[in-house]
Amino acid sequence: TDAALVGHLFDGMLARACVGVPLAVRELDGEPAQTARTTLLAADRAIALRNGEEQTTAWRRALRMIALADGATPLVRGACTRLLLDAAAFDTDEVARQLALNLSTGAEPLAAAQWLDGFLNRNAAVLLHGDTVWPLIDAWVSQLGDEHFLKVVPLLRRTFSEFEAADRRDLGE
Repeated sequence: TDAALVGHLFDGMLARACVGVPLAVRELDGEPAQTARTTLLAADRAIALRNGEEQTTAWRRALRMIALADGATPLVRGACTRLLLDAAAFDTDEVARQLALNLSTGAEPLAAAQWLDGFLNRNAAVLLHGDTVWPLIDAWVSQLGDEHFLKVVPLLRRTFSEFEAADRRDLGE
């Protein structure tokens, strides 16, 4: 198959995805939200392989729309924020703003824990090697009331259990 034809087909599919994906990830819960996160992560890797400036810009614009949307699922918003951080499309100030907004005392605890799960994305490196994220998360957990903490702990436990054992040990230290 001619690579140019495949590239043209991919670009057409990507253009439609960039328009539709912000709407498709609204109001998802449970397993559909997990599936959407997995699909977005795979799509991001595929777009990186395409290595096209226009395509990458369009994709990051769609990710930004999701990350900043009120109606988007917290798990997916967190994952999109992380993808934008990793791609340097969000600077640390913007990520700190998003963390503060999504993990504030006014945020519903379940939604906050889901956003954090999406943001950490089973990877402890952002906590171990970044100076911004760990203090914000620590402050959020510290300010939770007993009732909210009990609602959030199972989600945090699940999120942290996905980390490698060595990463968990390093985080504990």
